[in-house]
Amino acid sequence: MLEQEYIEQFNGHDVPEALLSLLQFANKKSKMDCFSGGFEFSINLNKCGLKTYSEDEEFLSSIIEFANADSNGSTYGFWLKNKDKNLIEATSSYLWKRGRLSRSS
Repeated sequence: MLEQEYIEQFNGHDVPEALLSLLQFANKKSKMDCFSGGFEFSINLNKCGLKTYSEDEEFLSSIIEFANADSNGSTYGFWLKNKDKNLIEATSSYLWKRGRLSRSS
């Protein structure tokens, strides 16, 4: 996956260095986007996965997805709950395809 294409989905937010380092590892060492069960880098500019939860524009703009969690449509993202600009301080979220939202700081 091209790094620049991946960065586009962050809409001008600075992508955390740890996430970029992991993407670079995936590109150089694993030769594929999926190098760990339950985590696959993804580009989802049209937010089609998030739209299965809600089509509310405020909701859609509050989450930046960065990886797929499984083949059922679950996803990882940053939750911009206070319109955060710093993704390092944003809450990371796991959206389970069955309608659950888990959060971790």
